[in-house]
Amino acid sequence: MKEKTNRYLKEKLFGECWHDGITRCRKCGAYKRTSLGGYTVCPHNPDFFNWPGFGKLWEKCKEQEWWKDYMNREAMSSDLRFDDLIDPLTFPNRVREFLEGR
Repeated sequence: MKEKTNRYLKEKLFGECWHDGITRCRKCGAYKRTSLGGYTVCPHNPDFFNWPGFGKLWEKCKEQEWWKDYMNREAMSSDLRFDDLIDPLTFPNRVREFLEGR
């Protein structure tokens, strides 16, 4: 679910390509790198579920014409606590769900 959300937001909201299972992206030319332990890590794929990624996502969302609609919907949500709004573990999924419903 986390990768699906990160990918969706990067492609739909940021308009950038997701790098998955490739050595070099045909679209943007970015390279993947391999870290120790054999895990392939792409420094170009964001993780919106940590504080640095949350900050980028939050700022990008605030620039969108739908931001006020999103905030109004969240304010009316009976299951939302204020902490959820600024939580990197819940915010990305809530934004993705909002965008998919538009």
